[in-house]
Amino acid sequence: MRLVVISQNQSSHIPQILSKTNIITDRLIVLDRCTDNSIDVCKALRVNYITTPTTLQGFQAGYARNLGVDNYSGDVIFLDGDRVPVHEFDDDLLTSLKRYDTCLFPVKNDIRSTIHSTQFIDNPKHGLMSNDFFSCGLYLSLKSLQTIREFQGFIFDPEFNGKWGDEDCALGDVCYDRGLSCGLVPMHYCLSGSFDGLDGRVKTDEYALQCRLRFMKRMKLNVLWTDFNAKYKTNIK
Repeated sequence: MRLVVISQNQSSHIPQILSKTNIITDRLIVLDRCTDNSIDVCKALRVNYITTPTTLQGFQAGYARNLGVDNYSGDVIFLDGDRVPVHEFDDDLLTSLKRYDTCLFPVKNDIRSTIHSTQFIDNPKHGLMSNDFFSCGLYLSLKSLQTIREFQGFIFDPEFNGKWGDEDCALGDVCYDRGLSCGLVPMHYCLSGSFDGLDGRVKTDEYALQCRLRFMKRMKLNVLWTDFNAKYKTNIK
């Protein structure tokens, strides 16, 4: 298994993340156009790191994540550089991950993580992704990597230049279309932080439109799928 941490001028979190993930020996830090002391920190900690091109423009989390699994085949955990595990990763966590094709790590102060647990865990119809498929803490099995690459040639859309949160929702659509199961990691292994201001973002017309567009895409891919949020279903013509 590989741990891929995407860091953008978040050098202070790198030692904290590494201290909680010692059970994973293959760890890679992807430094996304960092201008702080991130390279020096990685060298001091003797952890593998790579850097994204400084010529990149805009939001490029998807590009950075793809870079972290370039020419790699195996299970992978993606963590954002500002999401520090509250508790240390252990064998119980790794065992629980293998129950599913994909797993989402809950965020400590994010109410969605609790709500979605009823949708993801022990759902007899695995693969019913919600619009809030997120990647600040995401596990993908080898099967998932192979399936997604075979379907579209990459994991995250390398040319996606949308707003925060949409590139992973798009990946959720692909996972759903390919029938990949999704689980929620036990809350004991939640990540630090919160999604401040999320409610305001969800209420914007633009975000609601994107949700409807994703729903329309899913309906086209599989007419048997039903949305968890009836509000968006009423907008489909």
